[in-house]
Amino acid sequence: MKYILLALTLALALGFAGCSRFEVYERNLVYMTAPVFAAEKARVADQLALCQRELVQAEASGDAARIKKAKAAFADAQGQYKAVEWESRSRERSW
Repeated sequence: MKYILLALTLALALGFAGCSRFEVYERNLVYMTAPVFAAEKARVADQLALCQRELVQAEASGDAARIKKAKAAFADAQGQYKAVEWESRSRERSW
């Protein structure tokens, strides 16, 4: 039973990974050592905070082009953050 659940989980993970925009990035996260992964996690969190501040400033300015650019950057940062959080949970076995 344990092996069936493991195989099913692996199949689902591979299926979701194949549909991901950050497929290669997610794959690279798996091979990072703990110190490198911690540094990457901190970098991604800082990037997300920066993009969020830029989005708030863009929305305050009212410039449509700036808002569109800031929303795209924020969406990319969120995608990377989700990938890092998923890998972090995987490493801690806390799905």
